[in-house]
Amino acid sequence: MREQRSELSIFDAATQQAVTSLGTRSVGYDFVSSTEGGVSSYSLPFLGAAQIAATDGRGLFVPMSDAVLEVWLPGARRAERRVALPLALSPYSREAIQSARDRAVSRVSGDYARQLQDRFDGALRDLPPLAPPAQRIVGMGGDAWVQPFAADSGDRDWIVVSPASGAVLATVAVDPNMTLLAGSASMAVLLGRTEVLEEQFVQLRRIDRNAGR
Repeated sequence: MREQRSELSIFDAATQQAVTSLGTRSVGYDFVSSTEGGVSSYSLPFLGAAQIAATDGRGLFVPMSDAVLEVWLPGARRAERRVALPLALSPYSREAIQSARDRAVSRVSGDYARQLQDRFDGALRDLPPLAPPAQRIVGMGGDAWVQPFAADSGDRDWIVVSPASGAVLATVAVDPNMTLLAGSASMAVLLGRTEVLEEQFVQLRRIDRNAGR
C-alpha cells in the first residue's frame, strides 16, 4: 500500500490562477503490486480518499485522518475554521471489502478474475488503520453537504454544514440509489437510472430538514 500525497490549490476560474494553496496533503492510497515487467499501481475506490469542494467563494476540504471540514478563504495561508463533523473515525470494515471482492470476482472469469482477487486480497493485507471520514462533499448554495464514508456504499445520511458560521445544521437522508449532483439549501438535484431500460433521469427534491429528508 502506498500513500498518495498531492499539493492542493483553490483555483479562481475568473483569473485562471491558483489563489490559495492548501499545502501538500495526503489524498488517498494506491495498491502497489509487482508484475513480471515491473511495478503496477492501482487506485482502489473502496479505500476512500480526502475530499475537496467549493461553495459560496470558500474552499472545502475533509482530510484523510480528521473528522473535520476545513474552510478556506481565497488567498488565506491557513484554514478560516475547522468544523468538527459528528463522525467517529473507525477501522475499515473488512467484511464489506470481502463482500465487494466476491461480487466483483463473480462477474468475470479467467485471468481478470484472478487479477481482481489478488488486488483485493493485497489491499486487505495492507489496509490503513482507519477509514477516511467522508465519501463526498457537495456545495449546495451556501451550505456544504458531507456524505460519511462507507466501504460497503450503504445508506448514510448526509451532514449539512454552514461553512460561513461553522455550524452543523442538519442531517438529510438521500436515496443511496440516486447520485446527489448539486442544489441549494431548500432543493436537491438527484441523478437516477431506471433498472429495466437503464435510462438516466434527473429528480428535483425539496428539502424539509425538520423531517430529515
